Amino acid sequence: MISISQDKNTFYYIHWVPSESGPLILTFGKETLKANTDSNQVFYDILDTIRIKTNNVSSIYSMTIDSNMVSFSETQVDKSFDHFDVIDWFHKKTIGNIQDGIDETFHYSFSKNQNKYLNMHFRSHIKKKMSLFAQDNNSEIRNIGLGIFSAEVTARCILNADYNDSYAILQIGKECEALIIHGNELSSYVRFSIKNKKYEIIKNYGDINNSKKFIKEIELLKNKKNLTIKTVDHLYFYKKQGKFSIVKQLIDNDKTNISPINIFSHISHNNKSINIQDGLLFAETGCSLWGIDV
Repeated sequence: MISISQDKNTFYYIHWVPSESGPLILTFGKETLKANTDSNQVFYDILDTIRIKTNNVSSIYSMTIDSNMVSFSETQVDKSFDHFDVIDWFHKKTIGNIQDGIDETFHYSFSKNQNKYLNMHFRSHIKKKMSLFAQDNNSEIRNIGLGIFSAEVTARCILNADYNDSYAILQIGKECEALIIHGNELSSYVRFSIKNKKYEIIKNYGDINNSKKFIKEIELLKNKKNLTIKTVDHLYFYKKQGKFSIVKQLIDNDKTNISPINIFSHISHNNKSINIQDGLLFAETGCSLWGIDV
């Protein structure tokens, strides 16, 4: 299995195989495409580049795409309506007549009390180019994931995140993202940034109050006024490209309910040791481990 995750024009990958003691990482690395790469060819080209780099004639692939490659919306469903009927109506009225290349929508249910759905709109060429690559190279695209949602799967796979009554996934970058889960249901998905040493919400989907409380706690952690998270039972974090002081703070704060999503600390590999901050860049590749005894 070759599992790949996208961070803008950089793609991280791990090549792993099953073994008697669990998954074994044979190799890992990253590839960066040129800025002038044809946007319609990005996914075909990167799959082919990594295929050559890992010396694979045919293989199974897992791809996580950057959340900036898709569009989001939110659907509020009245309690008196059947949710499936509303979603069907949504498809017919908003997906049937496409003008800018978006032709597939997936729905992620929020916690039942909210009566809401998070809608993810994928552009058609993404899956088409991956399918063409698979066809040309006698390969299989086993699954396609999305950004922080793939990191959440990784956290469940290697850290048993879903054993908690509540938890959050934090992606640290120039723009941060978070998923907040209560009772194994999505409470909110929020994007936020730092302005004047304060965290400000860019866009929120789901329960805005939970998001505000969580972000306030992250702000207190950053300013060293808190050592633990109280809005959820456990916080799992990783990072994108760049240097962010809060990452070191969270790593050093290892005796609390805060854990890094570092697959290299939990899966055997035949490679030299990897710095934990570098390991966090691969958090979204672990979604291919779902269903595997890690």
